[in-house]
Amino acid sequence: MVIDEVDTQQDSISMEGSVVANEISGATVEFFSINDDGSIIDKLNIGGADVITDANGNYTAQIKPTDSRVLVVAKNGNYLDESTGLNVDMTNQSLRAVMDQASNSETLVITPLSEAVAQLAEGDFSQAKIAMLRQQIAQEFLGTNDPDLMDKLRPVDLSSSEKAEQYIAEYGLEAFEKARNMREVLAGLSIEAGGRKPNQAITDLVNTLKTDGQLSQALKERMYRDTRRLMKRLDKSGRQASAASKLFNLTTTKVAELEQEMEVDDFIQGVPEQVQVGLGTSNLLAQIDSQYIARFNITFVLISDGVRSQITEPTAFTMPANISEYVLETRYVDKTRPSIRFVEHSK
Repeated sequence: MVIDEVDTQQDSISMEGSVVANEISGATVEFFSINDDGSIIDKLNIGGADVITDANGNYTAQIKPTDSRVLVVAKNGNYLDESTGLNVDMTNQSLRAVMDQASNSETLVITPLSEAVAQLAEGDFSQAKIAMLRQQIAQEFLGTNDPDLMDKLRPVDLSSSEKAEQYIAEYGLEAFEKARNMREVLAGLSIEAGGRKPNQAITDLVNTLKTDGQLSQALKERMYRDTRRLMKRLDKSGRQASAASKLFNLTTTKVAELEQEMEVDDFIQGVPEQVQVGLGTSNLLAQIDSQYIARFNITFVLISDGVRSQITEPTAFTMPANISEYVLETRYVDKTRPSIRFVEHSK
């Protein structure tokens, strides 16, 4: 699961891993040794060729070993957003991860959660600060104090039972369950992003952590509901989710309560219709069942190229002529319980 072997060639070590929001292909991955204040000491990549992620977001890099903290930067590339179905262009955007040191060959997975650690560091990349932040992020999002699950565990492909079984055969069932939890959290972050770049979207959650020290209970419950609804569509592994999962640091009791809520509420299980934008002028509200209009406050957002535009006249909406690739976000907020909020995306 994790490579952690001393390299006999002291002048280089091999790093391998992935860049994942969903799998980010075509990203350039660079390693830098840094001081405790985050200032760069040296670029560690060996050789003149760039390290570029493949179609599955995987990379392999030869770097110079160092006892200093290491900042890993994955920039550019693109990926298919799990929530909106849009291709996300990461040109001039980056995700980062921070390593304690790079003395051994090992696995490093770069994700929005590792980016959260880098953002929370705020110029203090000391060993103690980074260790504390990695534990904090792992606890808030994965419900565990084991930070290696956040950036050392290879991502799992849940698109088929065959790929799930291949992962289990290679890494074991326990690793599969942990990797699936990570995939579910990333799916939830995709919904929170709402079509924005992942490094931009995680900033909102980071700012909440800076201000409050933790995510609110309402936010965690909302992210759990959104995640479970999306994974009903995405998870084709054929394996039931573990009852011990503590996604978003929710208690086992709260998870059971939310699962029961989803079991008995047809709407939470999935909206039966998707709102479509036709040629000319469209009445978006008229496409929604009256029972949902009675229960929810409903708003619409047009998402294109990472830009979110509120639709102010949903009964007479005309698609702007200069937009070719887009997704329509329909947002439902329960009128009596505003903490219950769902989004659906359609084209």
